[in-house]
Amino acid sequence: MILTLIGYRATGKTTLGRLLAQRLGWDWIDADVEIERRADKSIGQIFADDGEPAFRDLEARVIADLCRRDRLVLAAGGGAPLRPESRMAMREAGKSCG
Repeated sequence: MILTLIGYRATGKTTLGRLLAQRLGWDWIDADVEIERRADKSIGQIFADDGEPAFRDLEARVIADLCRRDRLVLAAGGGAPLRPESRMAMREAGKSCG
């Protein structure tokens, strides 16, 4: 099961995500940090170099990968649910298996 927090920048996803994961004893990750790690550049640089469609493609891949994990609190940006495949991945990952 994954708990996904979505929302605009600076709304507390990182702070709440860390606290919630700690309380549950789960891992936590910020999808934007993972996107930057995989791209080896900042989100701003991804937008500048490749444009928003390329960023959204990468974001969808990262969300899909992260949603395969278990016991994860995931902080996703407000744009993540704009992609149907990301919405579906987050929805399915949030369902309890037991």
